[in-house]
Amino acid sequence: MRFDIVIVLYNSAQWLPVCISALKGVSYCLKQLHLVLVDDHSGDDTGGFLDVLAAEEDNGGFGGLTILRNQSNVGF
Repeated sequence: MRFDIVIVLYNSAQWLPVCISALKGVSYCLKQLHLVLVDDHSGDDTGGFLDVLAAEEDNGGFGGLTILRNQSNVGF
């Protein structure tokens, strides 16, 4: 079974690496997890971390990765 995990981000650069690391540590098959990361127009280095994650050829081991970048903070 495949799961989509949607995470909305706003100025989350300090927490995002820990969050991704925790997801990589689950006992579930990572290839069955599809991450959807939504940057809500962050002003910190969240975008830079997302660029690095997107550049990883294997999507960090996850089965899929979608990054959405809002042009303004639209909130939840």
